[in-house]
Amino acid sequence: MTRLFDRGDGSFLHPSPSATAEHCIRFWSEIEIPDEIIVQFEKAYLARNRKRFKELYEARMNEIGRQWLAEKPTPKREKDQAGHEAAGVAYLGSRADEVTKAVDAQCPPQLVSYDVRQLVRAAQMAWHRPPQKFGAEEGEKVLEHQVELYDGEMSVRDIYLTYNLHELHRVLEEIKTDNGTDRLVKAIQDMSRGLGRDIREVQGEIYSQREDFGYIP
Repeated sequence: MTRLFDRGDGSFLHPSPSATAEHCIRFWSEIEIPDEIIVQFEKAYLARNRKRFKELYEARMNEIGRQWLAEKPTPKREKDQAGHEAAGVAYLGSRADEVTKAVDAQCPPQLVSYDVRQLVRAAQMAWHRPPQKFGAEEGEKVLEHQVELYDGEMSVRDIYLTYNLHELHRVLEEIKTDNGTDRLVKAIQDMSRGLGRDIREVQGEIYSQREDFGYIP
C-alpha cells in the first residue's frame, strides 16, 4: 500500500497529512516557508489589525459622543451651537489616548519580525493537526506543543488564539503571484483614454476654428 499519512515528502503548499502529532510537529517545524508566504502573511496581518483597530476605535468614540450629547444636548439657539460643537470635539479629543490604549488591548499583538515564521508554523500545525479518526489525543499534543518566540514560548493553541490566526488561513494556502499583466492592461487603458482625450481636444479646436471662419454649416 502506498501511504498517504505521515509521509516524509510534501511541501508547504502541498503538505503531507499527519496521523500523529510527532509527524505534524516535525513536518511544520522543518519545512521551508517561501518568503512570498511570509510577506503575504505580514501584509494581511497588519491590514487586519488596522481594520480591527479602526472599527473598534470609531465605535467607542461614537459611543462616547452619544453619551456626551445625552448629557449636554445641542442648544436650540443657533448662536450657541458652534460653541457646543467645539466643546464636544474638545471632549472627544481629551478621551482619544484612553480609547486608543483600550482598543489596542482588544486587538491582536503587534508583530515581531523574528516571530513571523514561527507564527506561520504554529498556524499550520493547528490547521493540519491529525484528524479525530486517529484519536483526539494526537491533535491535543499538537495544540500543546511549545513554540519558541523572540520573547519566550507559547503553545500552538495560545498562538493560534492570541493572534487570531484562523482569520488569516487563506493567505497561507497559495502564493498570490503578480506578473504585471493587470498593471500593463491598466496602463494601456489609461494611455488610450488619455490619447482619446487629446484627439477630442484637437478636434474640438479645429471645429471651433472652422466655425469662427464660417466653415461649419
